[in-house]
Amino acid sequence: MAGMDPQQAASFPVQMSLRSNRPGWIRPSRPMRLDRPQVNAETDIMAQMNQRRFPWLIAISALFLTVFAPAAPAETVDVDVENGPPDPESFQRVSSFEMAWQVIRDTHFDPEYNGVDWDAVREEFQPQAEAAESDEEIRSIINQMVARLGQSHFGVIERSAAELLDAEAAHEEAAEAEADREPDVEAEPHDGDAADGPGTVGLQVRAIENEVIVVRVAPDSPAARAGIQPGWKVEAINNRSLDSLLEVLNEQLDEASRELYIWQAVQMRLDVPAGEVVRLRLRDGEDEQHRIHLRSAPMPGEMTQFGNLPPMNAHLETEEIIIPASEADGEERRIGIIRFNVWMMTINQEFAQAVDQFRNHDGIIIDLRGNIGGVAGMIMGFGGHFVDTSTSLGTMVTRESKLHFRINPRRVNQDGEIVAPFSGNLAILIDRQSASTSEMFAGGMQAIGRARLFGAPSAGAALPAFLSNLPNGDVLMHAIADFRDPNDVSLEGRGAIPDEPVPHQREALLDGRDRQMDTAVRWIVDHPRR
Repeated sequence: MAGMDPQQAASFPVQMSLRSNRPGWIRPSRPMRLDRPQVNAETDIMAQMNQRRFPWLIAISALFLTVFAPAAPAETVDVDVENGPPDPESFQRVSSFEMAWQVIRDTHFDPEYNGVDWDAVREEFQPQAEAAESDEEIRSIINQMVARLGQSHFGVIERSAAELLDAEAAHEEAAEAEADREPDVEAEPHDGDAADGPGTVGLQVRAIENEVIVVRVAPDSPAARAGIQPGWKVEAINNRSLDSLLEVLNEQLDEASRELYIWQAVQMRLDVPAGEVVRLRLRDGEDEQHRIHLRSAPMPGEMTQFGNLPPMNAHLETEEIIIPASEADGEERRIGIIRFNVWMMTINQEFAQAVDQFRNHDGIIIDLRGNIGGVAGMIMGFGGHFVDTSTSLGTMVTRESKLHFRINPRRVNQDGEIVAPFSGNLAILIDRQSASTSEMFAGGMQAIGRARLFGAPSAGAALPAFLSNLPNGDVLMHAIADFRDPNDVSLEGRGAIPDEPVPHQREALLDGRDRQMDTAVRWIVDHPRR
């Protein structure tokens, strides 16, 4: 990665490994003899692993690794005769242990493994792995092993939880959903022109007090036309109760990543290809149940592709809030809002135009809630719109290199005119779904004293990480880089911490209030631009 162009680096909360899980990655802990049936069984396991596909949305890491990181070398397995062929299930468990150890050995961002003797750790846990009699045992052993690193974003996710985060499984789940009883609201007629592309029903949800709550309904979306309101509880999607989904993910995930994964698992069941129908059971603020069928509409924005990621829609929207003089100490206040869903190069020009539009306003609010990341190098260009001197937003460290995110003032606008960087109040909204590039930008701008953060702590998923399938069907999460803000503070596991914490409240949403946005607006009003 030495010499890598920062603009080509991308960061998502977790990106599934795109390299093949080859049989060469399975290295038995002692010489074994595998007769022909055993070899075929191993090959079948690998084929099943390679058939699983996870989309960019559920990933929790940095894309630049999928483009630039070298694949771990395959290892050759020596085979000899010893006590006959191994039991296939036992072989899978031992292979899962060995693969987890080797993947971390080959990809960990610190060649010193945070001060841990990684070879000695393997020797310590190897006998336990060989004696393990169940997937639960081997899962516990692997988690104990990786816990020695003392770092977040290392661990095993049980296959039952991983399947909830599998987009293909979610799609099959929707296709197999049996007809509900007659819905209160039928899906809109199918528009053939809207098919075969990414889609959305126009709902954004969050996990609030162990319930899935609607926090935003996109204007003129299928959900808006069906009458769904912020604050409504989502009880079931495609006839599957969300209680069981919440139970599995709550059991398998730590508190820091639980909200992010629950959001991803639910959101992927809502954002289905355009033209498909999503069957919802919801409950409103009066505790009345609604059965609503929504036909997904085309996702707004411009289709774009980066590296090995599938094509996706990046879209940016702006809004202006005008506070009358009667509510702002006798002087009208103007505030610009910029909201975008992912950090992709196609929105560069739109963002610059939005800053230019709001350049003379009292404040700008950048809404990064639900933005899970993207091209990490973009934080330098975006940050340059708001600083008057060159400074650093932080450093990303891999095993082979350091990537410095340095921002320079943007003094020329899209029309070639000389301008001064925006000097008014800058507020950034974040929540547990603001991950990777989003929290790198928010944390960096906060660290240099240029922005004030509102909302909830970000995902704490700034480390680029892979989710790699293990032979027994579980998934290994492992980080391969570290990001530190200008004050040398790691955001991993901690996240960017808001200056003004404002958690979501269902009651406020039902009243039509966005407390996080309202608090940021009030701060700008109370601090007039000088």
